[in-house]
Amino acid sequence: MRSYFRQGSNWKKKTVIARHLNIDRKNDNRSIVRFSECHNPKSRTYSGGPRSLNACEEHYLVQLARRVPNVPWRTLLQIDGNCVSENTSRRILHRHHICKRRSKRCPKLTSLNATKRLEFCCFWKGRELELASVCKP
Repeated sequence: MRSYFRQGSNWKKKTVIARHLNIDRKNDNRSIVRFSECHNPKSRTYSGGPRSLNACEEHYLVQLARRVPNVPWRTLLQIDGNCVSENTSRRILHRHHICKRRSKRCPKLTSLNATKRLEFCCFWKGRELELASVCKP
């Protein structure tokens, strides 16, 4: 381990840099190395763009998907006016172990449609081959 670091054109001791940054020399070696390389005590920037949802909005998305399983995707993607892409919401849900989410919608079945479907099924019951030949293009 080096006890001297280059800062610009001159060399400085670790203890001098640590005193300048107001940190303990023994505990935080990474900060000293970062300061000597970048001349900045802050951490380096991370790859990727800014987050589209903060932690609170992400928590709301996950809770909504868990509590109301039949909520459509369009509702999940428009949280508090923020439009989030479908891939982003899928990635967030996958991170919280909600995989292969599909909204559980059932078609609206009125009593009139139910009676029509029942009549259709009763008419064609036992005549499936004839129905298949009629429906072929």
